Amino acid sequence: MNEDKKLEYITESYYNGQHSQVKRLIREYGVKKFFHNFAYYCEEWRMSEVYMEIAKIFFS
Repeated sequence: MNEDKKLEYITESYYNGQHSQVKRLIREYGVKKFFHNFAYYCEEWRMSEVYMEIAKIFFS
């Protein structure tokens, strides 16, 4: 699965309310790598609020 597809899958999991899956997928992806790449992904799609919500879920 390519990088964009992984980020989409994590985003879909967030929208579906699967917060434990979001945490697991981020760990599998690599925490630092995820938040770095996801920042660009969110900027491109104008989803900064989603970025912040996923960060809250992960660090809670």
